[in-house]
Amino acid sequence: MDEELKAVAKVVDRLVDRFPTIERARIITTVTEEHDALKDRPVRAYVPVLVEHASRVRLRNDMVNGQVGVASPDDDEPRSSGARSWAGGEQTTTGGNDP
Repeated sequence: MDEELKAVAKVVDRLVDRFPTIERARIITTVTEEHDALKDRPVRAYVPVLVEHASRVRLRNDMVNGQVGVASPDDDEPRSSGARSWAGGEQTTTGGNDP
């Protein structure tokens, strides 16, 4: 797997640890959106750092504004439609709201 994608998978894990009250699916969606926003950048070396920073700012702002879902103990898998799963270092797309 591409080193950049491995690094972005670690970003998801760090953000899940940093924001334990936010659903993992929400964090994955945020990271995916930030990563997609940088897809056309020619220099890739700092993309994971930029993704982590932008995602952290967005999640923090969403928490302050009360715009995030609260994680429950059963939330180990993303359930949002079309969200990429960065878990385990693999980038896949979920097909829908499957539990």
